[in-house]
Amino acid sequence: MNRNVPSGTVVHQTVLARYEEMRQAALEGSCTTGHGTAILLRRGMAAWMCAWSQYALSDAEQTDRRRAQMDVMPRSLAPEVVVVLAEMVFQANGEAK
Repeated sequence: MNRNVPSGTVVHQTVLARYEEMRQAALEGSCTTGHGTAILLRRGMAAWMCAWSQYALSDAEQTDRRRAQMDVMPRSLAPEVVVVLAEMVFQANGEAK
């Protein structure tokens, strides 16, 4: 795995979860496709772990960006913002109170 990613992080947990899914499928004898099976078989465990950690890291970064975008304002202000926006729409349509 990427040596810059400490264990216990979201990335570490994601890679472990994917490995366990792939391992369980192999134990059950089912055809394992996805989860980087081809990388594991052709390039080995280290390459597989590196590939998944990069994927999980980019996924974690995207999740962090989404959270940051959602936290633009406190939730307690949401009802007030809705009222202001509704009033703006009514004003624009000439339907003021």
